[in-house]
Amino acid sequence: MIDGLGGAKYLFAMRITRFDGQYEDPSPPTSQDALDLICVDDDDDIRFITRQALNLDANIAIECVSSGRDVLQLLNRRATLPDCLIVDSRMPMMSGEMLMLAVRSDERFKDIKLIVMSANVHRDDLNRYFALGAAGVVGKPFNAMTLASQVREILSSTIARHGNDWRRTA
Repeated sequence: MIDGLGGAKYLFAMRITRFDGQYEDPSPPTSQDALDLICVDDDDDIRFITRQALNLDANIAIECVSSGRDVLQLLNRRATLPDCLIVDSRMPMMSGEMLMLAVRSDERFKDIKLIVMSANVHRDDLNRYFALGAAGVVGKPFNAMTLASQVREILSSTIARHGNDWRRTA
């Protein structure tokens, strides 16, 4: 159990692989199921838990940043674009929604899928996220043990775009 800011408590587990008595960093994903993700969240605890949870899947490479500005700079520096951005909806300076608008308005980033992480998951919130181009939404608090499979499920869904109206379809 990890104590977060504001009294939040997080429970997670992670696998540690040991070779010859030494701990090694997991190798980068190499299979067809490999995913390259960037998580953007202003909360240090959420970034830590998200990274640990997604690292449970050996075929997910995850990089975390703390602001919308940081992720836009990272996208501009990277040689390859990620498969998906996992975006906190509420961040200072540049909200998740503003970041989503910036990503969707840049032709270079149009193929990057967006997943919103938010405690705000009422119908109006969901409609707004999907209208901004979200492939899916992960509610906070999330289950760290199932986060990787939840992200994979969202990304495996077909996305049909009609104007500015993004809809998940089976």
